Amino acid sequence: MILSVRIRMVVLCGVLGGVTVSSAEILTVSGVVVRSDTGLRYGGAQVGVYPTPGANGARLGHAVSIEGTGSYSVTQDNISVKAVYVMYEGRAFAATPVRVDLAVNGNAIVGQAADLVLIPHPAPEVTGMDEAASFLAAEVKNAALRVQLHALSIEGADRIVTRAMRTTVVGVPLERAGELHGRLQRELAGPAPLPVDGRTVSREELIRIAAAVPQYERRRDAQSERAKNCGDCRDAEAKSEVTLRVGHGVYVDIDDPPCANPQEFGPSMPEQLKQRLAKTYYEGPKEGAFYGYDVNDAAIRNIEGADGAGDIARLLRVITGQKQVASCSRLVTILPKTAEVTRLEKSMNCPAGGWCAFAGEPFREEIDANLVAFSVVAKNWSHTTDASGTLKVFYRR
Repeated sequence: MILSVRIRMVVLCGVLGGVTVSSAEILTVSGVVVRSDTGLRYGGAQVGVYPTPGANGARLGHAVSIEGTGSYSVTQDNISVKAVYVMYEGRAFAATPVRVDLAVNGNAIVGQAADLVLIPHPAPEVTGMDEAASFLAAEVKNAALRVQLHALSIEGADRIVTRAMRTTVVGVPLERAGELHGRLQRELAGPAPLPVDGRTVSREELIRIAAAVPQYERRRDAQSERAKNCGDCRDAEAKSEVTLRVGHGVYVDIDDPPCANPQEFGPSMPEQLKQRLAKTYYEGPKEGAFYGYDVNDAAIRNIEGADGAGDIARLLRVITGQKQVASCSRLVTILPKTAEVTRLEKSMNCPAGGWCAFAGEPFREEIDANLVAFSVVAKNWSHTTDASGTLKVFYRR
C-alpha cells in the first residue's frame, strides 16, 4: 500500500531541487490509511496535507478516507512545493505525520510515502509499554510538527501532549511510569519520517501525571470497540448505556400527559439527586465499577437501600396511580468530565402502541467538579402495558 503524490505542471519557469519546473497548477495527494492494531485499511479518518516547515503553515487541503478501502484524495489549485506532510487530524487515534518528498518526473512532480498508520488510544485495562509509548510518541511528533508548520501554538501543543500523557498513564501502573519513559525515549529517538525538535517528556512529568490520575479514571469501560463487545461503537469509541422500565398507570383520556411532579422530572435533575449520584459513582456498585456509570435497575435498588435515600430513588422512577398523569423514569448515565462525548442516542419500546414518549432531548449537566451526567425522562401513559426507554452515550478517553 503506497501513498502517492502528483502535481500536474504547466509553463516551465521555476526551480525545484535543482531541476527547472513550473509553478504548479494542481496538487493531488492520494493515499491509504491503515490501523496499527488490525493492519486493515480504515475509512472515516480525517486527513490533512501540509507544506514543508519552511513554507507557509496553512493547510493545503483535507479529505476523509473512504469506508472499506481506506483511500483518500486531496486536490488543491495553484500549489508549488518541494515536499508535503500527510497528517491525521482526528482525535480517536494518534499517528506520526508522513513526509512525502517530491521529485520531477516528466511533466509532473511525484512523491511516494508509507501508509498513514493510526494508533488507537491505549485502553485503561491495557498495560503494554510498547503500545503506550508508541501512542504517546506519535502524539508528541504530531504536535511538534504542527508547531513547526505554524499550524498550532505552543500552548495548543502542550494541551495535546498533556492529554495524550493522561490517556496513556491511565493504562500504566504508577510504579512502571519510569519504564514507560524509557520506551518513549526509544520511540522518539528511532527512525522517523521527519526530524523532531519539539518537546520531550521527562520521567518526572510522567510520574507526576500518573500519580494525579484519580482512581475512577483507571476503571475499565463496560463496552468499547477495543474490547470487541460494542457492536455500535466506532472510531475507538466506548459506550455507556442505560435501559429502564417505565411502568403503566391508570386510564387517561389525554395524549402525552405530564409526569406526576413536572418540577422533579424536568430537563435538569434536582440537586439532592445529583449529590446522591455523585456519591454512588465514587463508591462504585457492589458488582464492580466502570468508567461510565449507568443508573439502571440495580443502581436504583442500591440507592433505595441506602440510608435516607428512599426519597431520592423516587426522583428516578415513579409509577403513578393518578388520573391524567404519566408514569416516568429518568435515564441517567455519568462520566468523568475528561471523557470526550461523541454522540447520544435514545430510543423507546412501546408495546401498547403510541402511549409512551420522551419528555425531551438528553440533557447534559455537571453534578460536581469532576463528573457530568446525561439524562432524559421517559414517559408511559398506557393503563395496561409497561414500556422501556434506552439512552446510549458514546465517548472516547
